[in-house]
Amino acid sequence: MKYFGNTGNLIDWESVIADLKKSDPAHTGPNNSVSDPSEIVGMEDLMNKWTKAGVKTVEEGGTNRWDMFFPGQQFNADVVSKFCDFVNADATAAWIARITPGNMAHWHWDTSSHENEFNAIPNMVRYCCFIMKSQPGHVFMTEEGAYCNQEQGSVYQWPSRTMWHGGLNCGMTEKYMFHFFGPAR
Repeated sequence: MKYFGNTGNLIDWESVIADLKKSDPAHTGPNNSVSDPSEIVGMEDLMNKWTKAGVKTVEEGGTNRWDMFFPGQQFNADVVSKFCDFVNADATAAWIARITPGNMAHWHWDTSSHENEFNAIPNMVRYCCFIMKSQPGHVFMTEEGAYCNQEQGSVYQWPSRTMWHGGLNCGMTEKYMFHFFGPAR
């Protein structure tokens, strides 16, 4: 991933997080899907890999669980508009992920039932933003390395929308992170 810049003077992430703490998530993964699991491209392969590795969801007694919040539902859509201008791209999808203490989003790529549509979009770019003040135990990982103790508002551009990644929270507070992809302007 490549450091892109910082949104700290553009978006009040503390207010966004405060609003999220008062909201129920739109989606809890990996089980409570917003789509029919049989329609999600890559999901069966991913689930098979997790099963082979012994990965279990929280409901199965494991630690694989995350929550997702969507613009215009659990947080203000203006956040996405400001982010679009910052990265000079239009949003195809944006969300905030939360991992509670003791849980993780196990190694994965962001599968979707809209994969064919996404692949047809030219100039696709993907970014993530570390929206929290640095907290011990909050870790995000990609094939390129682990990211922790990031400055609030730090934005990174991914080399690919479908890059494998994971996150974990061995800290004492909820971990929130903003994700975005769409065509560059």
